[in-house]
Amino acid sequence: MKHPLLPLTTLVLLGLLAGCGVKVQPLMPTPVLFTDAGFDPLAHVPQEEHWNARRVYFATTRAR
Repeated sequence: MKHPLLPLTTLVLLGLLAGCGVKVQPLMPTPVLFTDAGFDPLAHVPQEEHWNARRVYFATTRAR
C-alpha cells in the first residue's frame, strides 16, 4: 500500500535540497581606500546613528 503523502514529501525534500547549493559567490573585496589608508568615511556619524536597516524606495517605468 502506497503512502498518499510520499510524492509530496519527496517533492518538498528535493526542493529543500536544491536550495542548498555548495557554491558560494565571493563578495567584492573592500576597497584599499577603506582598509590601508586609515580613512573612515563614517567618522562624523554619531554612534547611535550607526545602523544598517534602511528603507529603499525606487521607481521604474517597467510594466508588469
